[in-house]
Amino acid sequence: HETGDQKLQPSQGMAVFLKPPKFTDMFINVERLINFTSTQVDSCETLLNNKPVMSRLRGEGFDLLLTDPFLPCGSVLAHIFSIPAVYFLRGLPCELDLKANQCPSPPSYVPVFFSGNTDVMTYPQRVKNMIMSILQSYICKIMYARFDDLVSKYIGDITTYRELVSHGAIWLLRYDFTFEWPKPIMPNMVLIGGINCA
Repeated sequence: HETGDQKLQPSQGMAVFLKPPKFTDMFINVERLINFTSTQVDSCETLLNNKPVMSRLRGEGFDLLLTDPFLPCGSVLAHIFSIPAVYFLRGLPCELDLKANQCPSPPSYVPVFFSGNTDVMTYPQRVKNMIMSILQSYICKIMYARFDDLVSKYIGDITTYRELVSHGAIWLLRYDFTFEWPKPIMPNMVLIGGINCA
């Protein structure tokens, strides 16, 4: 709408709702995420190799660790300190939260992110969804490779980040089911949409 002489333009964030995402957007976001994961791993290794800080944290006797699994260090610390991890998140790239919890997410009716599909798909759209799902799983292996390396280096009995986050005690999901496509979730996944809104 207009205020005086100015026209208010939709924000870049609102552009998502105005047009479906392009296929090339996925590759741009993957590149950004790979750079982000490398930075996070380096920061986490700095903390894990800092013996005085780690000893002090271990001595505090924490009961649980509240963390966002988008950042790997919280999950690693929870495992090292043998305390439950409670995850507070909106979602993870590649639906790692659903995969870690073994939530069924059939491409026949759950649209893949960046596919532009809805939960009502024609046969060609389902085929496209399946192809994008396979492509996404390959890209995700590349994207989470540094997290996997971190886990296998500091935790002997677990070799992948997906396996590590699967031990999360409770998943507090910051979205509401009314704004999502229909999909199953597990009993330890609690929808708390709107909790971080003013």
